[in-house]
Amino acid sequence: MLNFILNPSSRSRSGPEVWPMIQRTLHQQSIPYEVFASRFKGHATEIARDITEKNPEETLIVVGGDGSIHEVLNGISDLSRATLGVIPLGSGNDFANGMGISKDPAKALQNILRQRKIASMDVGCVKKGKTSSRFAVSAGIGFDAAVCHMALSSSIKNSLNAVHAGSMTYSVIAARQILLYDSETVRVRLDGERSFTFPGTWFVAVMNQCCEGGGLRLCPDASATDGILDVFVGAGVTRAELVTALPLARFGLHTKYRGIHFLRCRSVDILTEQKRPIHLDGESGGTDNVLHASLEPDTLSVIL
Repeated sequence: MLNFILNPSSRSRSGPEVWPMIQRTLHQQSIPYEVFASRFKGHATEIARDITEKNPEETLIVVGGDGSIHEVLNGISDLSRATLGVIPLGSGNDFANGMGISKDPAKALQNILRQRKIASMDVGCVKKGKTSSRFAVSAGIGFDAAVCHMALSSSIKNSLNAVHAGSMTYSVIAARQILLYDSETVRVRLDGERSFTFPGTWFVAVMNQCCEGGGLRLCPDASATDGILDVFVGAGVTRAELVTALPLARFGLHTKYRGIHFLRCRSVDILTEQKRPIHLDGESGGTDNVLHASLEPDTLSVIL
């Protein structure tokens, strides 16, 4: 059974426009399915949990953006037994970029129905006290999280979505945040062993995929199937240098800049001097001065 979890508000509410096409195709091919529409923040997590607790081997198809994928991922009861498909309808679609999933809804649907290629995807996990949250794309603390927090509460995203330029949301907000944000010294410990100190750090991003922020290829060599987390550190650069480097990251051309560091690990602890914004797949993770990220022991089957 295919279980479609639909976010009606994705990409300026285009979910309802895409769903009739999906429904026609399913009926034409006599494919059994159920559809669930998420109605509020966190609802997709509840839906995914209800489905997979009844049958852990169900196939979940997200019709939405990275935020919807993040919610569904956190509702799956047993990662090792469920299968995930995605029809991308978000502003940034960093999950689709990283996994090589078509952004054309019709093509993405056909690939899901054929299921010719399935990858075992690593799943990230951030622990905070006694709670934990999974991430599929990235987790970050500092400047990039501040941009995400503003994007979630700003009208800029809706305005750009209306003219089909939603992927520029993060770039526009980042330009503003550069003027407001102050760097600081950050300590990073990898796998509980190797430790590094980075003065003048703007942000640290823990990457499971190559892209975040609507197509910024922060870690061009990152892969969600290699059993490793890639850590991006932007430190020791001026505001002017950051303004120059970030646009180049869209093409992966920022890697040679002074102050750009790449680390690899299975777990990472990040300690900042003061509480900073945290994001998980572009969703708010609150604020803290500590971020611990690692990989879940189980992988998730994803239809490519």
